[in-house]
Amino acid sequence: MGAPHGPRELHLAVKESSRFRPHMDMVRFLVDEIGCDVNQLDGDEYFNYGHTNMAIGPPLWWAIQDSKGGEAAVQFLLERGADPCLNGMDLSKDAEERGNQGVLAVLQEWKNGNT
Repeated sequence: MGAPHGPRELHLAVKESSRFRPHMDMVRFLVDEIGCDVNQLDGDEYFNYGHTNMAIGPPLWWAIQDSKGGEAAVQFLLERGADPCLNGMDLSKDAEERGNQGVLAVLQEWKNGNT
């Protein structure tokens, strides 16, 4: 059973995993043991992402918010079925704008293997 959890735990663990490596253990636990949805949008508030209104973002979006780090979380989430193009998002563009070359490389490798 464990403690109750809401829709944001995975998002927060992913965000922190780009800064603090031990948080990847929590990301793995939340996905593999608890069953958190790797494409769950973060909250009920919506913003306009290009032409699509969507909630704050899925866990992948949180993994690329810093200019470095996040590669392990991005790789893990992609392996578990996260969609980097969810609702028209372009995470490669976001990572490029932040100068996150590591995440860009992971996304490109995933794209090359899934086209």
